[in-house]
Amino acid sequence: MKALLPFSLKRGDVIGVVSPAGVANKAALRRGIKTLVSLGFRVKLGAHVLARDSFYAGNHRWRKADLNGMIRDPAVKAILCARGGYGSVYLLEDLDYKTLRRQAKIIMGASDVTVLLNTIHARTGLITFHGPMVATNFSKGEAGVDLDSFRNALMGGGEGGQTRSWSLPLRREEVIRPGRDSGRLVGGCLSLLISSLGTPYEFNSADSILFIEDVNEPPYRLDRMLKQLGDAGKFRQVHGVVLGDMLNCVDEKHPRWKAQNVLESYFRNFKGPVIRGLHSGHTRNPFVTLPIGVRVTLDTRADPRLIVEEATTR
Repeated sequence: MKALLPFSLKRGDVIGVVSPAGVANKAALRRGIKTLVSLGFRVKLGAHVLARDSFYAGNHRWRKADLNGMIRDPAVKAILCARGGYGSVYLLEDLDYKTLRRQAKIIMGASDVTVLLNTIHARTGLITFHGPMVATNFSKGEAGVDLDSFRNALMGGGEGGQTRSWSLPLRREEVIRPGRDSGRLVGGCLSLLISSLGTPYEFNSADSILFIEDVNEPPYRLDRMLKQLGDAGKFRQVHGVVLGDMLNCVDEKHPRWKAQNVLESYFRNFKGPVIRGLHSGHTRNPFVTLPIGVRVTLDTRADPRLIVEEATTR
């Protein structure tokens, strides 16, 4: 399916905030909204953004109604998730994909929202955004959000809107396999990608640069999930791999086993470029925004960088 670029954000636009998965902290949500307002946006909250039903932010019907309501509201130019958690998968059925494709608006989130981002892109062609969330990243102000990538990805570079492509510098010491190749950027949280296998929402890795990150997974579980992706054929048409910070992916019983060792061992003979340490997803650093579905070039040679094509239209 041909890629569909959403309309870019500009100052004064309305951002809708929903909780598609876990329960948002009220104080953190308020701080995140304050950051968005300071950046020049107006904010509209979903009716159930602070609801609670067990470990969900309200029941599945409420959460789906909030998301579809934001999709159908022509005044809302972008939809940001309050946080991750668990439960986004329940929203995939009966999501208003038709209106979303027609409205072509920005959808952004991470962690559990990985399933929404990749499924929406697969079913509509719409570029989605693996990016900071309101109550977990924007709540920390500029310390929680990489504003350069946010503006480049969602605002065409900012108020001037002149960006056609942009690049993320990467660190030479994080290179696992040197090389250069291009493809569609897909991926997100590894455990969520694994959970999609064998379902109607299985992510498509064909002709891709695959981004993988996760949190709190012991090294042996990272290895198991990578092996499962490989056995499922998900690396066959992957041209390159970008790895996140793998935050807190340690085994307290076996502290000498490192996530770094697992990644180096698994990818050392990969056919294309591989690099780790991109601060997107679960990270202690400012969250880097990545457009899902857009064409990128991964170069891990002398001057490592991820070159990202334009992700929005005006």
